[in-house]
Amino acid sequence: MAGRPALCYFGAWTLVPLLFTAAGEGMELLPSGANGPAGLLLWVSVMFVGWAPFWRVIFFLCFASGPALRHAFNLSALHAALPALFTSVLVWVFAFLGLSAGGLPPGPVPLAVCAFLGGPVSVTAVAWWEIHRLRRRHGVRWRG
Repeated sequence: MAGRPALCYFGAWTLVPLLFTAAGEGMELLPSGANGPAGLLLWVSVMFVGWAPFWRVIFFLCFASGPALRHAFNLSALHAALPALFTSVLVWVFAFLGLSAGGLPPGPVPLAVCAFLGGPVSVTAVAWWEIHRLRRRHGVRWRG
């Protein structure tokens, strides 16, 4: 059923400007000289052209989030311990990117260092615990 998501996306893409048009007509937001089919065409074209990038992003996020979460982040299909390892690596990469872009958090230096290291260290500890449980309870091993 590959056509159904495309139809939903197209329906949402055309429904929003039509709803704005109906709301504009109902609240009499259109100028008095823009009545009739020409005014309606003007209003719909402004909605498509002016709001198209915004609605494109919103609809892409709504319609692509489900398939992306189901397929793109399925690291456990490769190895059971890979999601924990990947998460801990990513959190350290983002921590150092944040450090290089913005520096340490404001405050005294010892507190700033603790705030900087708190998130990555706790995520790494949970990931290590998860890998440890996979080894002990389920016999998951890295290939040697």
